Amino acid sequence: MLRPMASAEHSSTWMAGCCGFGPNRGHYLRHLPLVELQDTFFMPPPLKTLGRWRREAPEDFTFVLKAWQLITHPPESPGYNRVTGPFAQRVAEAGLFRDTEVVREAYALLLESARALRAPAILFETPQRFTPTVQNRQAMTRFFEQADRQGLVFAWDPRGVWSASEVGRICRDLRLVPCADGLEPLLPSDADCAYVKVAARRTEDQLLALAESLAPFHRAFCIFNTVDMYREAIRFQALIGTLRSE
Repeated sequence: MLRPMASAEHSSTWMAGCCGFGPNRGHYLRHLPLVELQDTFFMPPPLKTLGRWRREAPEDFTFVLKAWQLITHPPESPGYNRVTGPFAQRVAEAGLFRDTEVVREAYALLLESARALRAPAILFETPQRFTPTVQNRQAMTRFFEQADRQGLVFAWDPRGVWSASEVGRICRDLRLVPCADGLEPLLPSDADCAYVKVAARRTEDQLLALAESLAPFHRAFCIFNTVDMYREAIRFQALIGTLRSE
């Protein structure tokens, strides 16, 4: 069983990090407090590997996981060519939150990965083709209402044509944190937590506005996915550190 994270451990914490470690994991671990692990989206590494990564990281370093594509993405997605082992023969019934044994097993393995890394949160990114149809809404509702969350924060990053109002409503109903893009207003969440993905370079004023928008939230995961994401995450971590000390 995955132990629930103690809320006090992560309260009043804003963190900046990147999508993946980049070429030098050791250097990254020394300078940033957070990473959104991309490996778990394509094919979760062996639990022994994840356990080693956890031991090599500072005690207060935070891993957040991107949910495995077998949960969220259809089998024809390009990333499925990286699926190996027994799951590779069963992908036809995977993805799109479908109520199948493959999706349930994929989620169980994702939970084991979160336990190995002591991760407090999982990001569920849905693809462009996952549009607001009745079928997709029902699939999401069934999945998240049945999911054993084990104390984890669940964030949702919809890539399809979902309106902000519908994203906000679904997140409230299903206890999800809406993933913002760093420019749009942050939607409130019952988890009192923000999840932000910065996918394009921001000006100093935009970064300051983003940092100030975190004020209502006790916890914030701010993930950079830009050409120079490492430097920008370092810069933003320093900025939010300054604001928290004022």
